Amino acid sequence: MVCHTDAVQLAPHRPIAMDELGLDLLSLSAHKLGGPRGVGALLVRQGLRLEPLLGGGGQERGQRAGTEPVVLAAGFAAAVAAARDHQRDGTSQRIQESRDRLLRDVLALPGVTLSGPDPGRQPRLPHHISLLLSDRQGRPLDGRQLVRALWNQGVAVSSGSACSGGSGRAEPSPVLLAMGFDRATAASGLRLSLGSWLEATQLERVPLALERAMASCSAAAP
Repeated sequence: MVCHTDAVQLAPHRPIAMDELGLDLLSLSAHKLGGPRGVGALLVRQGLRLEPLLGGGGQERGQRAGTEPVVLAAGFAAAVAAARDHQRDGTSQRIQESRDRLLRDVLALPGVTLSGPDPGRQPRLPHHISLLLSDRQGRPLDGRQLVRALWNQGVAVSSGSACSGGSGRAEPSPVLLAMGFDRATAASGLRLSLGSWLEATQLERVPLALERAMASCSAAAP
């Protein structure tokens, strides 16, 4: 059996040792590291043979034909170096501390619950918050409506996966469904991602903005 993991969210914040994790394949993406969109990497365990999906040329050691995007690859390399520096100089740790403060404040709001592991008890991405939202009667709110309501206040968040954005379908997160949540609860999911570019004053206003967005969406619900 071959084991593949998607490490695009973890790579900017923690060192990854494929051998120690027992992985065969590992995916990375430049834009999650602060690099350019449109370029990524697949790390392959030595000795593992893959069948190319795109043939016709000898690029990428025969694994993927086509001219490599040199500028994007150079940007990817610079982003990897910057992420390594952030791990060394404590930037990633400061992001996690900011995340913990923000998580504490938003969980104090009525109708806000955390999905996934409690970072105080189990490992969790250091920059990531995943929430489920409901009104004061316990009815799940619409995550996409909350995204729009927060955007109107200058706060950018996500509902569902970025991969499904722009598809025209307001489908619940398949990950939340797989975790056992019903469709309405899964559709109330909200995702917040923090980065080194955010300042404390910006994060301090997020709980109030979320409270107002929830009140607005609750009032608009049938």
